Amino acid sequence: MTLTYPLKSGKSLKLMLATNEESQAVSRALKRWRKSVAGEASPIKLDAVELAELAFRRWDEARARQRAASSIQEIKEFVQNNPFAEVSVMILAKAPWVRKKQLNTLVGLCTLRRTWANHIFIDFLSAHPRITRDPRSPIRGVGTALMYAIATVGAAIGAKAVWGEATQNSVRFYAKLFGKEDMKDLLYVTEAEYTAFRNRVEEDLRKIEEARKPKAPSARTHGTPAPEDSGAR
Repeated sequence: MTLTYPLKSGKSLKLMLATNEESQAVSRALKRWRKSVAGEASPIKLDAVELAELAFRRWDEARARQRAASSIQEIKEFVQNNPFAEVSVMILAKAPWVRKKQLNTLVGLCTLRRTWANHIFIDFLSAHPRITRDPRSPIRGVGTALMYAIATVGAAIGAKAVWGEATQNSVRFYAKLFGKEDMKDLLYVTEAEYTAFRNRVEEDLRKIEEARKPKAPSARTHGTPAPEDSGAR
């Protein structure tokens, strides 16, 4: 699964499921994440790095146990073999156009698990600490993009719900995303709710793509005067 997620800035993110071959590259990227917060006092930015490291560790452990999938088809094969199979995947959000010295091409990731009840449990989700809660960042919406990818995985396997823990730093984000003002530490989204969210995001993305399309040239660009400009009075 590879998704192109257009941003309002005119650039696009690439959302994909991690493969075994990418393990070392992700590990190196997260070391750069950790280095980027050296001397940082913000608990939100420090949490972003810690959650990302935990996400990678959880996926790496599942991979070592051969309980990780790198495609939708592999998830379905696990389930076909055992309807109660628990399968982990890691979703990567990449900005290929970002120079590594400026930031990092890996700008977000999350680890999730297909549970025995065919729900999706979000283990950990995080965006790069350099763009977390930074209004000046040229990359906005990584968390929403990752949730969209999660909803896409859920739709592909017919998951009945998506759930996970909302931290004190993420609860406002999830509450706003799904219109759950009374949310505390439990994120629980039904199939109907995550489907509505996915449809809403896709409509927003369609509008962004439409706005990017070049406008059709007007007749005046070819030197043909409009009637009101012909000099007749």
